[in-house]
Amino acid sequence: MRQRHVFGTVFTLESIVAGCVFLVIVGVLARVLVRRRAETSDRPERPRLEAFYVGALAAFAVFLVAWTAWQNHEERHAADPAPLRVDVTGFQWCWTFGYPQSPAHRSVSGTCKGKDVPTLLVPTGRTVQFHVTARDVIHSFWVPGLRYKMDALPHHA
Repeated sequence: MRQRHVFGTVFTLESIVAGCVFLVIVGVLARVLVRRRAETSDRPERPRLEAFYVGALAAFAVFLVAWTAWQNHEERHAADPAPLRVDVTGFQWCWTFGYPQSPAHRSVSGTCKGKDVPTLLVPTGRTVQFHVTARDVIHSFWVPGLRYKMDALPHHA
């Protein structure tokens, strides 16, 4: 949810700034068109005004880039650097998954008969640390997408 909040904040500010710049440009363009039709005399160019306009646009651009980078840094910094710990215990062709960091020390288990199969649940975008052990004999634990499997030995993590 933090990412959605940061994106919403950045998008809102950038949209407001883009809308204001658009309104300023439309206003200046309308004023120039009205004055050009009313005046036929040649007036000298205004390099100072043009330089001010370019400087203001550059300042807005620098502000938006810096603010967006700061928001991205805050979002990355807010992520919990500690890995999520999952205790995995193998027993007779089945698994138990424990989550010791959850408030209620939740666990997921099953009998692995029929549809009573445990499901490993982990959040996306977070490092997961598996503590793998077995109750009875050696078991092999692997998660699709991992490059290696882990052997679960009795009384060893």
